[in-house]
Amino acid sequence: DGKATESSPLKPIGTYAETKVDAEMLVAQLEDRAVILRFATLAGISPRPRLDTLLNQWSYEALSQGAIECYQPEAWRPFIHVADASEAVTSALTSWPQIKHRCYNVVGFNTTKRQLAAEIMAQTGCRITDSPSPGDLRNYWVSGDLIKNDLGFTPQFNMAECVNEVCSALKL
Repeated sequence: DGKATESSPLKPIGTYAETKVDAEMLVAQLEDRAVILRFATLAGISPRPRLDTLLNQWSYEALSQGAIECYQPEAWRPFIHVADASEAVTSALTSWPQIKHRCYNVVGFNTTKRQLAAEIMAQTGCRITDSPSPGDLRNYWVSGDLIKNDLGFTPQFNMAECVNEVCSALKL
């Protein structure tokens, strides 16, 4: 409920999320030898782009099929561009003595699925259909304030820029 911070209770849904939480608990036991970075869903183009993450997948579907199916349109999701995620790792490594044994959310922007679908439609002209299917039950807004305050980390890519980059690359 509301804004999730690093101290919010973790409520994993599914095996993948459960294993991430289990791994984080193990890493936390390393005390001053580790920093935990909780990345939002990655978006954008990389040397091996993923088309199974929401922003990238919907951009691909918009261009290849002319339509996207938006289930749970009011659900919130956090995203981070791959370049911003890389910059967060660099920031953590260069600030290691001050932040060891800390946990940080790494978030570029939060958006509802409806807002994301509308941005993709604006850039591609695709159709959007709302789905009655419950689909994915995740719905969360994540704060990146702590990493900004501690490291001065400010993501450079917003939603429109991420969608533009993915769509431009997929049109080639």
